[in-house]
Formats: sequence, C-alpha cells, structure tokens
Amino acid sequence: MVKLEFAYIILIMLKIFKIILAMFVVVSAVGSFASAASYANQADIDIIAASNKAYVDFIKAINDEKSVANGAALAQAAAASSTFNNVASHNFSSKLGVKYIKKSAEVKKYAGEIKVLLDKIAVVLRERDYNAANQYLEQTRNSVKKYSAAVEEVNKAASESNLYAGCLFLLTTIAAAAMVIGSFIWFAIGRSKRSLLEARKAVALSSLTPLAGAVILYTTFILTGSTNSADGIYIVANVLILIGLASYVSSIIKYIKLNDNTPTALPAHSTTKNRR
Repeated sequence: MVKLEFAYIILIMLKIFKIILAMFVVVSAVGSFASAASYANQADIDIIAASNKAYVDFIKAINDEKSVANGAALAQAAAASSTFNNVASHNFSSKLGVKYIKKSAEVKKYAGEIKVLLDKIAVVLRERDYNAANQYLEQTRNSVKKYSAAVEEVNKAASESNLYAGCLFLLTTIAAAAMVIGSFIWFAIGRSKRSLLEARKAVALSSLTPLAGAVILYTTFILTGSTNSADGIYIVANVLILIGLASYVSSIIKYIKLNDNTPTALPAHSTTKNRR
C-alpha cells in the first residue's frame, strides 16, 4: 500500500515537472517574437528611431541640388532640428538602472549639439552661404557619429539590465520549482508517523502557490518585456509569492509542533521470559 502511494506521488511530481518544462518552452518560443528592445522603454526607442529617420531624410535633401534650391533641404533641416530637440528634452526611462540613465544623458547631450548645428545650417541655407553650410554639415556628421555611439551604449545598458532581470525571474522560478519538488519528495517519503501525513501534505500543497506567482512573473516578463512593478499582473504575482511563502512557513511550523506533540510508537517487547 505504501509503495503504491509513493509511486502515485512520484507520478504527480513528474507531471508537475513536465508541465513546468513545457510552459518554459512555450513561453520562451513566444518571447522570441517579442520586441527586440525587450524591456527597454518603448518611448525611448521610438524617439531615437524618429531622430535617425529625420537625419537620413535631411542628408538626402542636402545632397540633392534641387532640394537645396527649392527650399526642401531647409525644411528638412528644420524638421530634423525639431526631432533632435525632442530627444534632448526627452525623459528617458528611469527603470533600467543607473547605467542606462547615465548613458541616456550622453544621448541627450549629443542630440542637443546636433540640434544647434542643424539650426545653424538652416540659417546659412537661407542666406545661400553654401560654404558655411558644408562646414556645419561636417560638424554635424561628427556629432551624429558620437550620437550613434551613445545610442549603442544605451542599447547595451538596456540589454544588460534586461539580462539581469530575466535571470532574476528565472532563478526565482527555478527556486520555487525546486521547493515544490523537494516538498513533495519529503511528503512522499515521510511514512514514519501516519498521523503526520496530512501535515506533510499541507506543506507540500502550500509550496505550489509561490511557484504559481513565480511562473506568472517570469511568463509576464518574457511575453511583455516589462518589469514595471506597478502593473496589475506583477502585483498579483508578488502577492501570490508572499502569501504562498507565508502559508508554506506556517505549514512547516504547524508540522513541527504536531511532530513534537506526537509520540513515537515504541517497538513491542516480547513477554516471553528467557529459559535456561
């Protein structure tokens, strides 16, 4: 009977493990199609992309004689200036760590330089001072190189922050899964006192709630690329983890108390007297 119960519990544990493994495979596969920026602020990405496009449009116009002559290049210079001004005044995400904030400050600095140079180009284009325009254009290209390098550093900082957060969520989930498996194994092999089986079972079952919260956290991170603790789903997951851990610890304490108060059955002694 004990062997059958043990085999049944092992079968349940294997099913739980297979479900967890399958979930990780599905979540990782779906997550690979998520935004390449992962958990960087999308607003930061969009505004940098807009500045890159504005600069490319400006370069095309300034290199076209007709665009310079009919004022299209001047209009593109003004548009690009406005776009880089948006970058310079943009509040980059503060949720990606100190390094990201520091690197984004450099992006804003060079965006401001480019904006000033584009304004100067616009002035000399109105005056048809093309020599001065070429000089400012060369300075702009140098500043754009610095700007691009700063953007690359921002992307690296975001990736590092993303990797750290992803590992943290994954390790939390692995730890919770290990706790569940260990708890069920402990429950399965605890047959010395049958009166304690329910207490052991309560400990094992209570370990499932923290695992559910950890899985929700990791799944949400992979699918959305967000770590915003203010999001409702993160609040729910963290509450599950906290309540689950509290219940888990409480179940262990109850088991310990019950174990201390449960007498161990003494082995039966033979009443037959030794005969010489």
